[in-house]
Amino acid sequence: MRILIAAYAIGAIVVAVTLLAGSARAADFMFPVFVASSISIATLIVVVLRRRTLRGYVARVRDAVPTVPPGIIDAPDPDVAGLIGELRGLGFTLAGGTDTRLGSAAPIRTWVMTEPAGEAWIEVGRAGRPLAVFLSQTADGRFLETRAGRGEPIDHPHLLARAVDGGAADALAAHRATLAEWIAERGPARPVRTFDEFLEVEEDIRRKTGGLRILSYIEHVVDPSIRSWAIAAGIGLVAALVVLARIAIDAR
Repeated sequence: MRILIAAYAIGAIVVAVTLLAGSARAADFMFPVFVASSISIATLIVVVLRRRTLRGYVARVRDAVPTVPPGIIDAPDPDVAGLIGELRGLGFTLAGGTDTRLGSAAPIRTWVMTEPAGEAWIEVGRAGRPLAVFLSQTADGRFLETRAGRGEPIDHPHLLARAVDGGAADALAAHRATLAEWIAERGPARPVRTFDEFLEVEEDIRRKTGGLRILSYIEHVVDPSIRSWAIAAGIGLVAALVVLARIAIDAR
Protein backbone atom coordinates (compact mmCIF):
# COMPACT_ATOMS: atom_id res chain seq x y z
CA MET A 1 0.00 0.00 0.00
CA ARG A 2 2.89 2.37 0.57
CA ILE A 3 3.85 1.91 -3.07
CA LEU A 4 0.30 2.81 -4.07
CA ILE A 5 0.33 5.98 -1.95
CA ALA A 6 3.72 6.95 -3.37
CA ALA A 7 2.43 6.41 -6.91
CA TYR A 8 -0.61 8.60 -6.27
CA ALA A 9 1.52 11.31 -4.65
CA ILE A 10 4.06 11.29 -7.49
CA GLY A 11 1.27 11.40 -10.05
CA ALA A 12 -0.38 14.36 -8.32
CA ILE A 13 2.95 16.20 -8.15
CA VAL A 14 3.60 15.57 -11.84
CA VAL A 15 0.14 16.88 -12.73
CA ALA A 16 0.56 20.00 -10.59
CA VAL A 17 4.07 20.81 -11.87
CA THR A 18 3.09 20.22 -15.49
CA LEU A 19 0.05 22.47 -15.22
CA LEU A 20 1.95 25.20 -13.42
CA ALA A 21 4.67 25.08 -16.08
CA GLY A 22 2.05 25.32 -18.79
CA SER A 23 3.62 22.48 -20.75
CA ALA A 24 0.33 20.61 -21.14
CA ARG A 25 -3.37 21.31 -21.24
CA ALA A 26 -5.44 20.57 -18.15
CA ALA A 27 -7.94 18.69 -20.32
CA ASP A 28 -5.23 16.16 -21.14
CA PHE A 29 -5.15 15.08 -17.50
CA MET A 30 -8.89 15.00 -16.92
CA PHE A 31 -9.49 11.36 -17.85
CA PRO A 32 -6.55 9.69 -16.00
CA VAL A 33 -7.01 11.86 -12.90
CA PHE A 34 -10.72 11.15 -12.63
CA VAL A 35 -10.21 7.44 -13.29
CA ALA A 36 -7.59 7.23 -10.54
CA SER A 37 -9.81 9.21 -8.16
CA SER A 38 -12.84 7.03 -8.92
CA ILE A 39 -10.87 3.82 -8.37
CA SER A 40 -9.49 4.98 -5.03
CA ILE A 41 -12.88 6.19 -3.77
CA ALA A 42 -14.66 3.03 -4.91
CA THR A 43 -12.02 0.81 -3.31
CA LEU A 44 -12.22 2.79 -0.08
CA ILE A 45 -15.98 2.25 0.03
CA VAL A 46 -15.56 -1.49 -0.61
CA VAL A 47 -12.95 -1.87 2.15
CA VAL A 48 -15.09 0.07 4.63
CA LEU A 49 -18.07 -2.16 3.84
CA ARG A 50 -15.85 -5.21 4.21
CA ARG A 51 -14.81 -4.02 7.65
CA ARG A 52 -18.47 -3.67 8.60
CA THR A 53 -19.19 -7.20 7.36
CA LEU A 54 -16.26 -8.66 9.28
CA ARG A 55 -17.39 -6.97 12.49
CA GLY A 56 -20.77 -8.59 11.96
CA TYR A 57 -19.05 -11.98 11.78
CA VAL A 58 -17.56 -11.38 15.25
CA ALA A 59 -21.01 -11.36 16.81
CA ARG A 60 -21.99 -14.44 14.81
CA VAL A 61 -18.91 -16.34 16.02
CA ARG A 62 -19.63 -15.47 19.64
CA ASP A 63 -23.26 -16.51 19.29
CA ALA A 64 -22.48 -19.76 17.43
CA VAL A 65 -23.14 -22.37 20.09
CA PRO A 66 -21.68 -25.76 19.09
CA THR A 67 -23.91 -28.79 19.21
CA VAL A 68 -23.03 -32.37 19.99
CA PRO A 69 -23.91 -34.62 17.02
CA PRO A 70 -26.39 -37.35 17.96
CA GLY A 71 -25.29 -40.96 17.77
CA ILE A 72 -21.85 -42.06 16.65
CA ILE A 73 -19.62 -39.29 15.33
CA ASP A 74 -18.70 -39.84 11.69
CA ALA A 75 -15.11 -40.91 11.15
CA PRO A 76 -12.91 -38.07 9.92
CA ASP A 77 -11.40 -38.12 6.47
CA PRO A 78 -8.03 -39.92 6.12
CA ASP A 79 -5.93 -36.73 6.55
CA VAL A 80 -7.69 -35.72 9.77
CA ALA A 81 -7.64 -39.32 10.98
CA GLY A 82 -3.88 -39.40 10.42
CA LEU A 83 -3.44 -36.26 12.51
CA ILE A 84 -5.60 -37.69 15.29
CA GLY A 85 -3.44 -40.80 15.23
CA GLU A 86 -0.31 -38.67 15.56
CA LEU A 87 -1.85 -36.84 18.54
CA ARG A 88 -2.71 -40.14 20.20
CA GLY A 89 1.01 -40.85 20.17
CA LEU A 90 1.51 -37.65 22.20
CA GLY A 91 -0.73 -38.96 24.99
CA PHE A 92 -4.14 -37.59 23.99
CA THR A 93 -7.36 -39.53 23.47
CA LEU A 94 -10.44 -38.67 21.44
CA ALA A 95 -13.13 -37.40 23.83
CA GLY A 96 -15.89 -36.33 21.43
CA GLY A 97 -16.86 -33.90 18.73
CA THR A 98 -19.00 -30.85 18.05
CA ASP A 99 -20.67 -29.18 15.09
CA THR A 100 -20.73 -25.39 14.83
CA ARG A 101 -22.92 -23.67 12.27
CA LEU A 102 -22.24 -20.11 11.07
CA GLY A 103 -25.17 -18.84 9.07
CA SER A 104 -26.45 -21.12 6.32
CA ALA A 105 -23.09 -22.78 5.66
CA ALA A 106 -22.47 -26.43 6.44
CA PRO A 107 -21.58 -27.02 10.09
CA ILE A 108 -17.92 -27.08 11.08
CA ARG A 109 -16.91 -30.36 12.67
CA THR A 110 -14.38 -30.27 15.52
CA TRP A 111 -12.88 -33.30 17.24
CA VAL A 112 -11.84 -32.83 20.87
CA MET A 113 -8.90 -34.68 22.42
CA THR A 114 -7.93 -34.66 26.09
CA GLU A 115 -5.15 -36.02 28.30
CA PRO A 116 -5.31 -37.50 31.83
CA ALA A 117 -3.58 -34.52 33.46
CA GLY A 118 -6.11 -32.15 31.93
CA GLU A 119 -3.72 -29.20 31.67
CA ALA A 120 -4.07 -29.11 27.88
CA TRP A 121 -6.63 -30.25 25.36
CA ILE A 122 -6.77 -30.23 21.56
CA GLU A 123 -9.32 -29.10 19.02
CA VAL A 124 -8.81 -30.88 15.72
CA GLY A 125 -10.47 -29.76 12.51
CA ARG A 126 -9.86 -28.74 8.95
CA ALA A 127 -9.07 -25.23 7.72
CA GLY A 128 -8.07 -26.12 4.20
CA ARG A 129 -5.75 -28.67 5.76
CA PRO A 130 -5.94 -30.75 8.96
CA LEU A 131 -5.25 -28.55 11.95
CA ALA A 132 -4.62 -29.24 15.63
CA VAL A 133 -4.86 -26.44 18.19
CA PHE A 134 -3.48 -27.00 21.69
CA LEU A 135 -5.42 -25.10 24.36
CA SER A 136 -5.14 -24.38 28.07
CA GLN A 137 -6.60 -21.94 30.57
CA THR A 138 -4.78 -20.77 33.68
CA ALA A 139 -6.19 -19.76 37.05
CA ASP A 140 -6.55 -16.09 36.08
CA GLY A 141 -8.77 -17.04 33.12
CA ARG A 142 -6.39 -16.32 30.24
CA PHE A 143 -6.27 -18.86 27.43
CA LEU A 144 -3.14 -20.18 25.73
CA GLU A 145 -3.45 -21.40 22.15
CA THR A 146 -0.64 -23.04 20.18
CA ARG A 147 -0.70 -24.53 16.70
CA ALA A 148 1.85 -25.94 14.30
CA GLY A 149 2.54 -24.11 11.06
CA ARG A 150 1.35 -20.69 10.05
CA GLY A 151 -1.06 -18.49 11.95
CA GLU A 152 -1.62 -14.87 12.92
CA PRO A 153 -0.31 -14.29 16.47
CA ILE A 154 -2.69 -12.72 19.00
CA ASP A 155 -1.61 -11.15 22.28
CA HIS A 156 -4.77 -10.15 24.12
CA PRO A 157 -5.60 -10.04 27.85
CA HIS A 158 -7.89 -13.03 27.32
CA LEU A 159 -5.75 -14.98 24.85
CA LEU A 160 -2.18 -15.61 23.77
CA ALA A 161 -2.24 -17.40 20.42
CA ARG A 162 0.79 -18.26 18.33
CA ALA A 163 1.97 -20.62 15.64
CA VAL A 164 5.11 -22.73 15.99
CA ASP A 165 7.36 -23.96 13.21
CA GLY A 166 7.46 -27.74 12.99
CA GLY A 167 4.90 -30.42 13.68
CA ALA A 168 2.41 -31.25 16.41
CA ALA A 169 5.12 -32.44 18.81
CA ASP A 170 6.97 -29.12 18.47
CA ALA A 171 3.77 -27.16 19.05
CA LEU A 172 2.95 -29.24 22.14
CA ALA A 173 6.48 -28.74 23.56
CA ALA A 174 6.22 -24.96 23.09
CA HIS A 175 2.72 -24.99 24.58
CA ARG A 176 3.81 -26.90 27.68
CA ALA A 177 6.84 -24.65 28.19
CA THR A 178 4.75 -21.48 28.20
CA LEU A 179 2.02 -23.11 30.25
CA ALA A 180 4.56 -24.16 32.90
CA GLU A 181 5.66 -20.52 33.21
CA TRP A 182 2.08 -19.35 33.53
CA ILE A 183 1.27 -21.99 36.17
CA ALA A 184 4.31 -20.94 38.21
CA GLU A 185 3.18 -17.31 38.07
CA ARG A 186 -0.61 -17.59 38.24
CA GLY A 187 -1.58 -20.95 39.69
CA PRO A 188 -2.78 -24.28 38.29
CA ALA A 189 -4.41 -24.68 34.92
CA ARG A 190 -8.09 -25.39 34.60
CA PRO A 191 -8.45 -29.16 34.19
CA VAL A 192 -10.18 -30.39 31.05
CA ARG A 193 -10.05 -34.17 31.19
CA THR A 194 -13.46 -35.13 29.83
CA PHE A 195 -15.78 -34.05 27.03
CA ASP A 196 -18.24 -32.59 29.56
CA GLU A 197 -15.47 -30.43 31.03
CA PHE A 198 -14.61 -29.28 27.52
CA LEU A 199 -18.23 -28.25 26.89
CA GLU A 200 -18.09 -26.15 30.06
CA VAL A 201 -14.85 -24.39 29.12
CA GLU A 202 -15.97 -23.92 25.50
CA GLU A 203 -18.59 -21.39 26.56
CA ASP A 204 -15.89 -19.41 28.38
CA ILE A 205 -13.62 -19.58 25.31
CA ARG A 206 -16.36 -18.30 23.02
CA ARG A 207 -17.38 -15.50 25.39
CA LYS A 208 -13.83 -14.25 25.94
CA THR A 209 -12.04 -14.98 22.69
CA GLY A 210 -14.75 -15.46 20.05
CA GLY A 211 -13.95 -13.34 17.03
CA LEU A 212 -10.54 -12.18 18.27
CA ARG A 213 -8.87 -13.57 15.15
CA ILE A 214 -11.24 -11.54 12.98
CA LEU A 215 -10.67 -8.44 15.10
CA SER A 216 -6.91 -8.94 14.80
CA TYR A 217 -7.25 -9.18 11.02
CA ILE A 218 -9.29 -5.98 10.99
CA GLU A 219 -6.71 -4.18 13.12
CA HIS A 220 -3.60 -5.31 11.23
CA VAL A 221 -4.89 -5.61 7.65
CA VAL A 222 -8.22 -3.92 7.04
CA ASP A 223 -7.76 -0.72 9.08
CA PRO A 224 -4.34 0.09 7.54
CA SER A 225 -5.88 -0.55 4.12
CA ILE A 226 -8.68 1.90 4.88
CA ARG A 227 -6.18 4.55 5.93
CA SER A 228 -4.09 4.00 2.80
CA TRP A 229 -7.05 4.16 0.42
CA ALA A 230 -8.38 7.23 2.24
CA ILE A 231 -5.04 8.97 1.63
CA ALA A 232 -5.08 7.83 -2.00
CA ALA A 233 -8.63 9.11 -2.44
CA GLY A 234 -7.67 12.44 -0.87
CA ILE A 235 -4.69 12.82 -3.19
CA GLY A 236 -6.86 11.92 -6.19
CA LEU A 237 -9.51 14.46 -5.22
CA VAL A 238 -6.94 17.21 -4.77
CA ALA A 239 -5.47 16.42 -8.19
CA ALA A 240 -8.96 16.44 -9.71
CA LEU A 241 -9.69 19.85 -8.16
CA VAL A 242 -6.42 21.21 -9.51
CA VAL A 243 -7.31 19.99 -13.01
CA LEU A 244 -10.82 21.47 -12.80
CA ALA A 245 -9.47 24.76 -11.51
CA ARG A 246 -6.97 24.94 -14.33
CA ILE A 247 -9.65 24.15 -16.90
CA ALA A 248 -11.82 26.92 -15.47
CA ILE A 249 -8.93 29.40 -15.64
CA ASP A 250 -8.09 28.44 -19.24
CA ALA A 251 -11.73 28.84 -20.23
CA ARG A 252 -11.78 32.52 -19.23
